[in-house]
Amino acid sequence: MKKILTIITLTLTLNLYCQELSTSDIQQMVNMIDSDSTLTKLKVDTAMIHNQTTDGNGTFIVWKSDIKIKKITQNIFRSYGALETEIYLIHENPILIIDKELHYQFNSLNTEIDYEKDLIKVFEDKIYCSDWDLDPIKVETIGNRKLSEKICGLSDYSNLLDEAKKITAE
Repeated sequence: MKKILTIITLTLTLNLYCQELSTSDIQQMVNMIDSDSTLTKLKVDTAMIHNQTTDGNGTFIVWKSDIKIKKITQNIFRSYGALETEIYLIHENPILIIDKELHYQFNSLNTEIDYEKDLIKVFEDKIYCSDWDLDPIKVETIGNRKLSEKICGLSDYSNLLDEAKKITAE
């Protein structure tokens, strides 16, 4: 099974350098990364990454193979909800970035935030890219940002990649 997974990964990776990937190619690679049980998970508090605490704390997680970072997840919790970012990588180059803003639901009877109910997604960007230095090949947006800052370009995510590299080097 591991050999088959390696062959498929190699085949799809070669496509990355030979031609621009389609969103379905990228989604296939993302599914392979998510299903890879051999990845090592490194988890740290976001306060250590950003040198500041948030009112709800947060986690920064890096999934890696022996030498390559495959996925980065950052969850920052706020009093109003959460900000989630997932970055999927092939050869440590992002292929998919998912950026979400989630909010706690409002209890109209008590006129307050209901922390007991599940968070609801108010915004999501899915950014597909095959070359980090070029524009994304497709961006799918659902909803609108309410309280988080707009991302101007792919380079806005480079600090997360740099932090992941520092964590894996330790």
